[in-house]
Amino acid sequence: GGVPPNRAEPGGTTCGVGGEQCDGPGQCVGCLGPADCPGQDTECQTRTCTNNVCGFSFTAAGFVVASQDLGDCHESQCDGSGGIVDVIDDTDLPDDSNPCTNDVCASGVASNPDLPSGTSCGASLLCDGNGQCVGCLAPSDCPGQDDECQTRTCVAGMCGLSFAAAGTVTSQQQVGDCQQSQCDGS
Repeated sequence: GGVPPNRAEPGGTTCGVGGEQCDGPGQCVGCLGPADCPGQDTECQTRTCTNNVCGFSFTAAGFVVASQDLGDCHESQCDGSGGIVDVIDDTDLPDDSNPCTNDVCASGVASNPDLPSGTSCGASLLCDGNGQCVGCLAPSDCPGQDDECQTRTCVAGMCGLSFAAAGTVTSQQQVGDCQQSQCDGS
């Protein structure tokens, strides 16, 4: 009859200048659902669309996020405003996998100080006080017994034996057997 109809555009049709869209019944709105809103969802914030207006829902401060830098004496948490903050966590020890160092956090500062000389670091092994696990610190740490023909040695953290020269006469002799007990050199 000569009168143009004003029909509503389908929902999701772009309208306005700020990324608004038609809601279907004829209004230009900011969003129809959270996915229409700018930004990204993270562990600390989620996009919202309430009454066709975009916003965010923030995770409570102190929520521990999944992504962590292990062994840095800190813990990443939500800040309550959508961001992430690092807070001191002295239980997040900096494990250097060295049995001769201590793994320490002190007020958020990581360190691995050397354990004292003589600390056990494995079966028959000892820490040298400089962060190294060695076989010995002194000849007495080595297995076996010293006698007239061999003595235990500890050279560069390794146990060994030093042998008396072949032909060295021992103090243990059998009187009257016409023989002489000597070291064999090995």
